[in-house]
Amino acid sequence: DVPGVRTIVDHGVTGVVVPVDELHTMVTSVAALIEDSPRRAALGGAARVRCTRQFSLQAVGETWLDAIVDLLPHPGDRRY
Repeated sequence: DVPGVRTIVDHGVTGVVVPVDELHTMVTSVAALIEDSPRRAALGGAARVRCTRQFSLQAVGETWLDAIVDLLPHPGDRRY
């Protein structure tokens, strides 16, 4: 559980997040995933869908474009 991870990983849906200083929790979580192939597949599939939707080149480009358009002056906008 380090900065940025929670942006990408939804605990229990697209992966597993464990506290950074809890080695035992990390080992237990990895061992549980090793033993549970259907869960690994479900987490991996959900992660792929989320990454494709939120972090693909098109999705990131659209986010940047929206941000740039929001910064442009608009008619009647008193900020400029």
